[in-house]
Order: sequence, then structure tokens, then C-alpha cells
Amino acid sequence: PELKRCFQLMGRPMTRVKDVAILGGSRIATYLTWELSKSGMHVRIIEKDLAKCERLSETLPNALIINGDGTNNEVLESENIFKADAFVSLTDRDEDNL
Repeated sequence: PELKRCFQLMGRPMTRVKDVAILGGSRIATYLTWELSKSGMHVRIIEKDLAKCERLSETLPNALIINGDGTNNEVLESENIFKADAFVSLTDRDEDNL
């Protein structure tokens, strides 16, 4: 209730998240995707390592795995990442996560 009130005071509606984009195919990203999928959310993971993408696609059949550099704006735009309801950066580089 307080969080909803806080968002209202900031003039931001609190909407249900349905589409989540994740940068990086780490173990944490895998676990997060499992949990989000259980909640009925559509998850896209962007990972630049092709072998990791192949493993992720086998492990996470309900997620869309995108092989590309998630720090490249062209990749993000072409995959409509900016239209996702939520974005989570889980790479192994703090600079990229920021």
C-alpha cells in the first residue's frame, strides 16, 4: 500500500509487469527467469556468448534468448527492449550493469 501511494505521489502509475528484458545470461538471470515465468511474465535475455545462449535456450524454453551485445543501442532497439515493462542488468561487469 505504501509503495503504491509513493508512486502516486510521484505521478507514476503502478502497473503490472508483463514483459521483462534481462541483460546477461548468468545463473542469477536463469533463476530470475524461472521465477518470473512462474508468474506469467514474458522474459527476454540478451547474451553475447553464443554457447551460453544455446544452453539458456535449452534450460529456459519459455524465454526468448537473444544473441547480441546488450550494450549496443542498435541491438536494444531492434529487439524492442526499450518497450519492455522492466529491465534487469545482470552481467559480470558493473560498468555494463550501470
